Amino acid sequence: YQIGDPMIMQGLASMASMLAHLSLQVDVTGAEAFTKARDVTVRADAAVKGILPFGTPSIARLKVTNGTNQTMRVIAGRSLMDEQGRYWVVTGGATILAGEIGYMIVKQVRARTFTHAVNANRAFYTIEVSNPDIGCITDIRVDGFERTNDFANIMAGDKVYNIKSDEYSALSVQFGVSALAGYQPAVGETLTVIVEDTEGALALSVGMTFAFEYNELTTSSIESQMILELSEVTQQGADPMDIATMREVCSYPAIYDESAVFGSNFDFVIRKKIVPLTFLSTWNERREEQVRG
Repeated sequence: YQIGDPMIMQGLASMASMLAHLSLQVDVTGAEAFTKARDVTVRADAAVKGILPFGTPSIARLKVTNGTNQTMRVIAGRSLMDEQGRYWVVTGGATILAGEIGYMIVKQVRARTFTHAVNANRAFYTIEVSNPDIGCITDIRVDGFERTNDFANIMAGDKVYNIKSDEYSALSVQFGVSALAGYQPAVGETLTVIVEDTEGALALSVGMTFAFEYNELTTSSIESQMILELSEVTQQGADPMDIATMREVCSYPAIYDESAVFGSNFDFVIRKKIVPLTFLSTWNERREEQVRG
């Protein structure tokens, strides 16, 4: 040690470095409940609070030019592709007369469907949902069920599901428990899950071209002669919330929490869910009666 033999000094230095890192980890762990410094802790906190890593799809208004001598009708649900190969779906169809110009609303989503056979009789049965190869998830639906938040105000037997996230932002669909809240699937029952994917934030420009996705059942010769152009972007797409934003959102209960703990929160929740609402005060009956009698 005194002559600085590398065989000794390097070993001691590596152990000292390891212990320094371990000490730092112990300090971070002690404060983690208050600071949420680790990304995995932020994601876990967001998962508990119901903040889902969903992306926001772009919504646009397309200009449709019918250069044919026939009337063209585009129905909601028809798939399109833009010049970058991204998938869109028509949400507001249109009927365009021969030689005329019309407009329709489209959303940048791509739906995928899978079936799951229930393999266990388990309370709060869960089905994992995989992320897309490109982009992110924007919505999850279960055929024949309605979505709920945290099984609030749900009676036993109600066919509902809840969407959950974990500390790795992996999404899953969760069902209820029999005789308590919601519906518990039986062994062998087949459930159909519909997942909508989006590519989130996109660079879109007015005038960019679109085309109908080819489908043997719906594609016609008229569609190939239609000119589809982007007229207006009504909603900008967005990627899932980043860690820095998620850390701040989780620190402000008023932003994400809809539980009616205090009178003012109760008033806010009702006004958020029921629009428009002309009731002056949903928690102070005396104030209401002073005005209306």
